[in-house]
Amino acid sequence: MTLDLFLQAVVACSLVFVVWHCHEAINMMLESYKAAETAYKDLLELGIAKEVARCVLPVATYSE
Repeated sequence: MTLDLFLQAVVACSLVFVVWHCHEAINMMLESYKAAETAYKDLLELGIAKEVARCVLPVATYSE
């Protein structure tokens, strides 16, 4: 195997590794956002003010 083919193989393996971990990270973030939204809704059902219940939501959560 030439050095060029070896480097191409290393780059390909690295990309697979990065894509796999990005996919895993995105799934973790989505699960976290879903759990936060559920907690927020549960707090509202308990009668907690919206302003206080928002503390469980991620900072980037859009609100009106």
